[in-house]
Amino acid sequence: MGNQITKATFSSPVVTIGWNELPLVGVGFSAEKVPFTPALKAAKKIGELIERVTKMEEEKIENVIYAIIKADVASSAEALKESLQKIKFSAKGGSASGGETDEDAFTVKILKSEAGNVSENDLKTALVSNAIIIAFNVKIDPSIALVREKVTLVSGNIIYEVLDKTKKIIEERLKPKAEREEIGRVQVLAIFRQEKNRQVVGGKIISGEAVKGVRVEILRSDSVIGQGRIVSLQSEKKETGKIETGKEAGIAVDMGEPKIAAGDIIILFKKLT
Repeated sequence: MGNQITKATFSSPVVTIGWNELPLVGVGFSAEKVPFTPALKAAKKIGELIERVTKMEEEKIENVIYAIIKADVASSAEALKESLQKIKFSAKGGSASGGETDEDAFTVKILKSEAGNVSENDLKTALVSNAIIIAFNVKIDPSIALVREKVTLVSGNIIYEVLDKTKKIIEERLKPKAEREEIGRVQVLAIFRQEKNRQVVGGKIISGEAVKGVRVEILRSDSVIGQGRIVSLQSEKKETGKIETGKEAGIAVDMGEPKIAAGDIIILFKKLT
C-alpha cells in the first residue's frame, strides 16, 4: 500500500492523480496510449453534446426538467443532485401532492453534476436543452456574459437557499400559461337590432373597458352561449374605439346565433401568443 505501480489488475484498489477535471463517483474511465490532445478533447465534448441533445429529443414526451449542477467541491454537487432528484413537481406548478400520478408529475434530470466553475460548454448545453444551471459557490466566466443572459442560472453559497431558488424557478416554469386575457365586461340592457350575422345591443361597461375589434363571449346564467367580435362601438351616438368602466355603449357584435338577450354579460378578451 502507498507504493507507485505502472499497472493494476482487475478489482485492485488504486489511487490515481493528475486529473484535469474531477470525475464523479462511480464513473468509469480507461487508460489510452493515444495522447488526449486539446483537439481530441474538444471533439469528445462536441460528440457528448450531440449525444445529449439527441437523447433529449427522444425524451420530449417525458415530464422532465433538465438541470446542470456546478459546485466548488464534488460533495456539494452530489448533495444538490440527490436533493433535487427526490422532488417531484406538479404539472400545474408547485411540488406534487400525494394524489399526483407519476404521469402528471415532473422530475429533475441532471445532465451534468461536477466541481468547477460555470464554463462556456455548460451554457451551450443549457441553451440547447433549456436546462437550469445551478452554480453553488463557483464563478462564472465573465467572457461569456452575453450567453449567460439567454439561460436560467441560479447561484449562491448556501445549499438550502440555492435549492429553494431552484424549486421556485421550476414551479414558475410549470405553471399553466394563460391563453387569453380578459379586457372587460358589458351588461346588456337593451336589444336594438338582430340580423342574420350581426346583433346591435346597448349595455353598460361593468368592468375593464369595451374595445372595438376584440373577440367576445356571451355569458348567460354562468354559461357561455356563443362567441363573436365587436365590429362597431358607439358612445353618445359617436363611433369610438374604446369606452371605459361605468359608461353606456352601443355595441354591434358580428354574431348570428344564438340571439343575445337583455341581462346577458358580454365578456371581451384577447388571445395571448
